[in-house]
Amino acid sequence: MDLVRHELRLNLLDVGNQGTVNVRQGDKDTHLLVVHLVKGSSPYLLPADGSVIVVVCAEKPDGTFIVDSPASVVEGAVHYFMDEQFFTAPGIAKCELVVYSKNGEILYSPHFSTFTEKTSVDVEKVESKDEFRAFDQAMSDAKQITEKWSNPSASLTPAAKSDASVEIGEDGVHFDIQFNPDDFDVVGLPVGGSSGQVLRKNTVRNYDASWKTMTAADVNAVPTSRTVNGKKLDQNISFTPEELRAVPDTRKVNGQELAKDITLTPEHIGAVPVTRTINDHPLTENLELTHEDVGAVPASRTVNGKALNADISLTH
Repeated sequence: MDLVRHELRLNLLDVGNQGTVNVRQGDKDTHLLVVHLVKGSSPYLLPADGSVIVVVCAEKPDGTFIVDSPASVVEGAVHYFMDEQFFTAPGIAKCELVVYSKNGEILYSPHFSTFTEKTSVDVEKVESKDEFRAFDQAMSDAKQITEKWSNPSASLTPAAKSDASVEIGEDGVHFDIQFNPDDFDVVGLPVGGSSGQVLRKNTVRNYDASWKTMTAADVNAVPTSRTVNGKKLDQNISFTPEELRAVPDTRKVNGQELAKDITLTPEHIGAVPVTRTINDHPLTENLELTHEDVGAVPASRTVNGKALNADISLTH
């Protein structure tokens, strides 16, 4: 058999189906699913120290379920060898990668899917059924207990609970156990749920989870009812300068746009600078020039009794 490797990228903060893995019904190859996790826009590396447990859960198209043994963590990514039950029922299986803390709390549960293509070739089919690896482990433990008590000469040990008993006879060991669901972790997906919902833990007990509709706070977002200057965020919004009590940057002052800081000169406003002078007098205030300022004599000056308000001629 060949090893078929599937690469998948899942965002821990996203909801809904994030990708599809395609397989064929009755495939006998070994399929390795490698899942690289991100949180927002940054890569998220799972610790390999056993502080988290990763379990793949799936609901197949025929209504049966898969809750598989914990996947491996290799260099921060999830490595999961797909169970043969993924190749039984053709169609789309809804899958969930559940990341548990060491004490059983669900940390993340991103979703993906598998599509099992129906084959027209007559292959040896594996019966589609519910696959609960945790239950298989419990049965294995029970088998070991049976082997331990298989000696007919062993004495009877009182049961730890009043609803369980052990009887040793010549034909072997007989267990009579009345299971109380409250004393055990129930492995599987709860019924119900709708599109966009995710599984969330109710208590610290393993698999005590229910479907939940995510809120804005769950994904570090704000609700669409939040407003900015009175406008809701349920759609893209735009503001005008008037709504912000501002003026547009195309507004001009003496022909200068307000796209940046401006400085006006005397020329911009039809004026002359105060440093301008007339006959060496600055224009810092109103001026009154006299004949001295221009090197002249007053028109009232006389020569031989004749005023200089016109050309004059003198004789001997």
